[in-house]
Amino acid sequence: MKHAGIAMGLVVVLGAGANALAQSIETEVAEGTGEATVGDLSLNIDTGASWNVRATASVWFPSLRGEQTLGGGSRFDIDIIDQPDVQVAPRYELAFRREKWTVLTSGFVFNMDENATATDSFTASGTTVNAGDRVSYDIDYWSADLFLAYRFADMPIDNGNGRGAPPSPFSVPRDGVGLFFDVLGGARVWHLDYQMNQIGGPSLIDQQETWVDPVIGGRMLLDLPHGFGLEVRGDVGGFGVGSDFAWNIGVAFRAELADHIGAEIGFRHLQTNYESGSGADLFEWDIASAGLYGSIVFRF
Repeated sequence: MKHAGIAMGLVVVLGAGANALAQSIETEVAEGTGEATVGDLSLNIDTGASWNVRATASVWFPSLRGEQTLGGGSRFDIDIIDQPDVQVAPRYELAFRREKWTVLTSGFVFNMDENATATDSFTASGTTVNAGDRVSYDIDYWSADLFLAYRFADMPIDNGNGRGAPPSPFSVPRDGVGLFFDVLGGARVWHLDYQMNQIGGPSLIDQQETWVDPVIGGRMLLDLPHGFGLEVRGDVGGFGVGSDFAWNIGVAFRAELADHIGAEIGFRHLQTNYESGSGADLFEWDIASAGLYGSIVFRF
């Protein structure tokens, strides 16, 4: 939890800065032309259709669960290495939408650097670690993705004015409801830098792995009255290209705080089953990262 104060402070500062920025930016968008003014700087863009930008700064609190194999040793549960129950992972998301198309990118990063006690025996790189032995480990873990999404369905439930569903989330009238469905495809890159040593003994693992997964998925967005909404997103990937298999699901509840600022609270489960090497070099990382997150959302 040593990064918690820094991460939460970052989100608070970003939220305050975004609120000031939203007050200083005046944007006018007409059919075929956009004009933005920031202070004395004016920019005119002939877009043909307006772009909507959504930037999200989050703090995710995942725990790690699953099994691993280090240096061709035994496959063992990661919980054998007594570790903090919850990590702190800064996370970002950017979305650029134009009409029915959206470009999405998101990612997270966290570090675990601890001394711990083995609660059961396991072998790694030819060394047996017994229950009660002390180990030190340092794990740097990050992932980022890039997707292209297409909105294939708009389903007006009730917009309060008889004009059908609006074109995008957060544009529903205060008394309206809208439902949207997207299909998406892209890629997710993973990076893992892993060191573990038996305290007073040899190195158990010192390995870096980077892999890329093709990914397909979808999401549903529900806009509710008074600036509230729900988003459900899921995807699967890997298919033996990078991971043997990977999957991700997230659920978020959001609320508007001001004209250009919102907040989210949600849950995300992200899992990958990756393998490299063989024999004495076999490395397996079949690990899920799952936990709650909180976000501040900036919309332009």
